[in-house]
Amino acid sequence: MKKKFGDSDLVSVDFTIAVKKKNSKEASPAKFRVFLQQDESAEQSQELFVRQDLGIDGEKRLKAARTISPVMALTFIQDSNLSDLLVAAEEPTHRNWNARRPKVVTQYNAPGDVLNAVRNAALRLVQLISPEGKKDEAALAVYFADPGSEAAKRLGGGGGVSDTPKGGPKFPEEIPKPKPKPVVLKILNDGFELHANKSEGFIFPIDCKITLAYATSVGDAFKLWDAADFWIGDELLYPRKNSAVSNLITALNTMSFRLDDETSWLSVSGFDSKRQLEIRVKYQEVLDGADNEDN
Repeated sequence: MKKKFGDSDLVSVDFTIAVKKKNSKEASPAKFRVFLQQDESAEQSQELFVRQDLGIDGEKRLKAARTISPVMALTFIQDSNLSDLLVAAEEPTHRNWNARRPKVVTQYNAPGDVLNAVRNAALRLVQLISPEGKKDEAALAVYFADPGSEAAKRLGGGGGVSDTPKGGPKFPEEIPKPKPKPVVLKILNDGFELHANKSEGFIFPIDCKITLAYATSVGDAFKLWDAADFWIGDELLYPRKNSAVSNLITALNTMSFRLDDETSWLSVSGFDSKRQLEIRVKYQEVLDGADNEDN
């Protein structure tokens, strides 16, 4: 299969998955098929999901694949058990799936796991059968000298010949300390805490925005965030505590709020302790409006 895929031939794989309804004692087996083909003439990778006779074009996962050539992918779902679950999870636009739709949550157990399996099947298959890139041993040769070669002689400013080239700039005797930040982030086992930095004399209040996502093996974790992973606005699943914090607003995987003074802090828990939580913090001093970002 790797050879066929590397030769730009069409390959296909059947995936099996279990679908369980809440009113059923046993899970029903379901199957879907993924077609892949490399296309060197394409500008970028493209993918499409077809559920029986309906095309779902809003789901995009293949853009995270790192391949030599663009890849065309088709995920074809004809199985009635799996198709019924996907119908219940479809958004009103019929372009995306959402594991939190009331209909699918009411009828099925763990619909998010099924949706993620279907969404990511093409991406995982590409990662499995993509040809390995060849290592270029001389890729950085233009930047580094050959230690085994003789020292080059260079003309000095007065026209003389120097036996050895001059060295580069000297390192500073003391490495400067990093610039202090007005917020301190602490990672917890199932969440995080954000505290105002009261030892550096920053001017409060400070507006903050936190973006959250589970780490991914490839691609930008924040762009690949999915509502099936978590919904930060759900206070029952993701309880939060705070002090001297105002204007707290949650949306999707973001939290915006204001640290009122040096004693301000915010704590959020309830995340999967077995997955790495990626956290991006942006802060802005209210008085001067200077926008900063802590990566």
